[in-house]
Amino acid sequence: MLLRALALLAVGNSLFCAAHSQTNWRRTESVTLGPSAARIEVSSTHRIRVIVNSGPRKTLVGADMNPDSVRSWAQSVHSELDAPKSLSYEFENTIQLQPAAKGTDSAGYIVTIADSVGETLPAFATLIQTEALLGALTRAANRILLLPESELKQSGPLPEDSALIACDHVRDSILTQVPPERWPYARSVVRPAHYPKVPSDAPPGIPISASLVVLPDGSLVLSSFKVTGTTNVEYKEAALEFLSKQQWTPATVSGCPVVSHAGFVVTFLGITRRKWP
Repeated sequence: MLLRALALLAVGNSLFCAAHSQTNWRRTESVTLGPSAARIEVSSTHRIRVIVNSGPRKTLVGADMNPDSVRSWAQSVHSELDAPKSLSYEFENTIQLQPAAKGTDSAGYIVTIADSVGETLPAFATLIQTEALLGALTRAANRILLLPESELKQSGPLPEDSALIACDHVRDSILTQVPPERWPYARSVVRPAHYPKVPSDAPPGIPISASLVVLPDGSLVLSSFKVTGTTNVEYKEAALEFLSKQQWTPATVSGCPVVSHAGFVVTFLGITRRKWP
């Protein structure tokens, strides 16, 4: 009986090792996190992981994650990156983002990746680098749904997505080569029934504008908010609340969503002179 039990145990271990060894990982993207480099990988078992390298002897393989769950988390966190509302954003026990505040805005994040046994590796990342990490996780989660099984089982990095490359070029061109005042206008998902009431102390006939920047993923850059034509503090607060509660669809160029403006212009008479779509 003992020999039979040992034989069954050996067979079970062999099957487990064989199944484990069949998991194939392929890199989708690489991002920079301060002095460290991180790469996003997807597996033949439809999982995602982050591998962080902060030197020749400091590499940590993060625990694998469910694509749907990590995508939902990354998108929800991304919407608050510019003005964090939490002291820490955590995905299960695998990823933690801790804001490094500068005034009311975020100057960067401490990004900590954990492996399956609890070992961690932190890195300080700028706001842009943190956005890039969340974007890479979202794209990997979206892409894994479209890849055939045969593609996931091949070796080496995944080939770059030509459509993503083209859109990245369009977005970069708008952001770096077009002056901000000429950025296109985002559209509100639901057309508002009314706008904030113009303050009574506003100069008659002088347009009052309120605007902020909408990123290609539809999130708002609250720190970009500005009002012209009035110095009324209460009106500024009402305008910011109005714009931040709206859902915005970023403008598209060549079929690619790009950085846009969202806002409105009104006059002292309370008549909307021009509304940005």
